Parts: sequence; structure tokens; C-alpha cells
Amino acid sequence: MGGISVTGGAGSTSARFDDMHAVAALMTHNATEIEHVIAIARHLAQDEADRVQVGLDLLTRTEVGQALDDVVTATAHGLETASRLRTSADRLVAAVAWYRFTEAGQSSSFLDSVIDLPLATVKSVVTFSTTLDPIKMFNTFVTSDPALASDAGILLMLADAHFGADYPDGHATVTSLPPDGDPAAMAQPRNLGDLLNQLAIRNHGQPGEISVSFTFGAPGHRYVVVNIPGTKSFDPFPTSNVTSLSTDARAIAGLGTAYEQGVLEAMTQAGVQPTDDVMLVGHSEGGMVAVAAARDAIKSKRFNVTHIVTAGSPIALELKSLPSSVQVLALENGSDIVPELDGHTNPATSNITTVTGNVNHNDIVANHLIEDSYEHIAEQADRSGNTSIRAFVTSAKGFLTGCGQDVHRFVIHRRY
Repeated sequence: MGGISVTGGAGSTSARFDDMHAVAALMTHNATEIEHVIAIARHLAQDEADRVQVGLDLLTRTEVGQALDDVVTATAHGLETASRLRTSADRLVAAVAWYRFTEAGQSSSFLDSVIDLPLATVKSVVTFSTTLDPIKMFNTFVTSDPALASDAGILLMLADAHFGADYPDGHATVTSLPPDGDPAAMAQPRNLGDLLNQLAIRNHGQPGEISVSFTFGAPGHRYVVVNIPGTKSFDPFPTSNVTSLSTDARAIAGLGTAYEQGVLEAMTQAGVQPTDDVMLVGHSEGGMVAVAAARDAIKSKRFNVTHIVTAGSPIALELKSLPSSVQVLALENGSDIVPELDGHTNPATSNITTVTGNVNHNDIVANHLIEDSYEHIAEQADRSGNTSIRAFVTSAKGFLTGCGQDVHRFVIHRRY
């Protein structure tokens, strides 16, 4: 198991881009002010010269003319300064645009995959020759370079753009479940590892099961953590199971889902108020649903979602429509193909931190599981001194320092 790498967040270069834009705007503003003052000075000087030259002798007129020339020279220097300020501001804005383009990575390149394809092929052939197991051969091929999934993801995106809306999604029904009997599910989370552990516990529940947990901070203020597991059904046909391929297809295309409707309804039934701070924690499909739910909850002012934690979720395109007020920590496994399925890398902005680990079991499923892979990456992040990670954890302090939890369980089904 390797270390972690971090992009975006408060400690990234992109976190300084907004400051650079602000400096550029200030430079442009100052240039405009200089030009405005110069225009006024020239106008006043000319008016004064016209007024006093009437009836003056030749010597006095010459002196007035010289004074006017001095004003013209001084203003020329001022205009030159204003012009330099504007040029510098334009160059700064252009530099920021280029750095953003470079750091974002844009979509994955087919050329990169073509270069990596021979190595993945050789590894998979070697695996088959030693094991004669086609499943292990396929696992080796894919896990050798999960970025290969990015190009498959581009094709999936195109398909979803056309067919995602046609998936029969239905409507959500939400049923309250009895209190959780697992003490670990009731414990107050103290770090990222705890958050992932409780998400894993919820993932072991029935399909469509989520939890809404309250923790209490300062007097009168509540923090809410919502755990949203991922896909459990690979049935492509209409099903009452919201954790299904139909939800995946719609979510990755940026469309609303019955799963999202159910999450928001469960929060209402649990008693979440617009004044509560909310963190949504999701794995795989659950991460996509979390981002969509946050976006729509904020837009409608239904809930105050301040934080999102995802694990193994292809959310790059969804994040573009998320308000910058939401702090996002995206955990990704470099050996997991699922985060690559949307064909893009996450934006590297000041509010979006992506932590990539490398946990490779040479198995597609294990590389994607919470317990086998993502809890380890979360624990590595907890031990890291990275500025962006620490800034996210600090901003989420209220969710991790409260006094116990009041946990509500629900199950979401789809009806047609």
C-alpha cells in the first residue's frame, strides 16, 4: 500500500488563483482611477489656461503655456502607468486561466491509454499464463491502469447523455427503521477514518438503507451526518432497489434520482432543519447522490449542506454545478476503476480536495470496497500533515467534536 497524493483544497496552488484574480481586478480598477483623475486634471488645466490668458502679456502667456505643458507631460506618465497596470492585469488573468487548465487535467487522453495499453496487456497475459483464470486476467488488465476506465467512461457519458433520462426512475418511498443495535454506528466520529467506518456499517444494511445522525455542538446548534451507501443491484431493468444501475446511469449524467429524493425526504422525516449544518458521506453511487442532493438542497434552501465526503465516486462533472460554499473531500483509490468512469478528474479548486491513495488487491471489487481500500486511505489522510486535508478537517470540526450521536435509520425504495 503506497502513500497518498492530494490535489485542490486550501493548500493547493489553485487556492491562490482567486487571490490572483482579485489582484488583477484591483490593478484594473487602479488603472481606471488614474485615467479618470488624469482626464479631470487635463480638463481643469485647460480651462484655467483659457481663462487666465485673456489680456495677459506675451511673457505671462508663455509661462501659462509652460505650466500646461508640464501638466500634459505628467498626465502622459500617468497614462503610461495605467496602461502598464492593465497589461499586467491581463497577463495575470491569462496565467491563471492557463494554470487552471493545466491543473484540472481536463479529460483523460486516449493517447495516454494507448501508451499504457501494452503494459496492461502484458501483465494480464502473464497472469493468465500462470493461473489459467480469465477472471484474474481481466482483473489484472483493469487494475494495472485504472485510467483506462476514463476512456470507457467518456463513452458511458455519451451513452448516459442520450439514455440516462430514459431510465425509468420512479419515485422514492421512505420508511423509518428501528434504532441501530451496533454501538460502533452510534459512536461519535472523531476523524475521517471514523466517518468511513460508519459508512461501511451502513453499507452492510439492506439495499437503500441510509442513516441520519445528529451531534450537538455549541448550545442550540446541531450537526448532521448522512451516510449514503453505493450500488448493490446491477439489474438494468426497473426495480424497487434505488441502489441500482438506473440510479448510476441518471446520476453520472447529472440527472435527479429517486435515491436523491429519498435522502432528502429521510432528512426531513428525521427532523433536520435549515439551520443545521449537514455533511453528506457517500460511497461510489452514494457519492454521486450526495453531490446531487447537496446541490439541490442548497438551491431550494431546504437544507444547509456544508461538507461532503465521498469514497470511490465519479463526481468530477457533478462538482462543476456544486456551490463553492460546500467543502468537498473526495477519497479515490488509484487502483479503483470506478472514480474514473466519468472520464474526468476532479476540479482542483480551493473547496474541493481530492486525496488519492494506492491500495491494489489486484481485484476490481476489493479495490473499490470501503473496508478493503477506502478506510485505509482515510486513515492515511488522518495521519497526513497536508495543508488541504488539515484545512478540510478543521472546517468540519463541529461534526467531529460533538457529544454523542442520535442516529435515525431509514430505507428508501423506488415505486413506479
